[in-house]
Amino acid sequence: MKEEKKNKEDLVKSVINQQKEMSSLTVDEINKTPEAPIEEVKLSKKEIAKMEGAHYIEPKRKLAPVGKLPEKLEKQHAHDWEYVKGVFENFEMSGEPVQFWYSKYPGDPDCLWEVPCDVPVYVPRMIAIHLENVMKYHKFDYIERDSRDWKSDQFTHLLKPIATHYRGKFRPIGAFA
Repeated sequence: MKEEKKNKEDLVKSVINQQKEMSSLTVDEINKTPEAPIEEVKLSKKEIAKMEGAHYIEPKRKLAPVGKLPEKLEKQHAHDWEYVKGVFENFEMSGEPVQFWYSKYPGDPDCLWEVPCDVPVYVPRMIAIHLENVMKYHKFDYIERDSRDWKSDQFTHLLKPIATHYRGKFRPIGAFA
């Protein structure tokens, strides 16, 4: 008898606890989903480029490296080899890719790069900067000096740049813009 009474008391207590739990639940509590820890997934630039439909540009050919990279340039070297996203526009021959050899640091191989035009691409930062700087040229002309400044041993005209022309331009996209 004592056991039956004890079992009934235990059942009553468990029912009371369940009722308390049920009454404490609100709509917000019911809709709340348990938060699982979110694992950070690190994707490489190559995988990101594939997901975005952009071209990931790697050297077509490499020649043997010469020399050794000094320790003081390692940080700058790593920064310059980071891939950035952009679009290269060829102003002279629309739609034609640009192809060139490039090596910036000692110890790096001399690489043949081919960058397509008018499509999103991922290229190393140093290649993007190179495309900005090398794709422009200046037009020069002789400008006559003021006759009051003439001296007997000087030229009467000075060679000065009069215009800057661009063969193409690399335009950054996204966070690198």
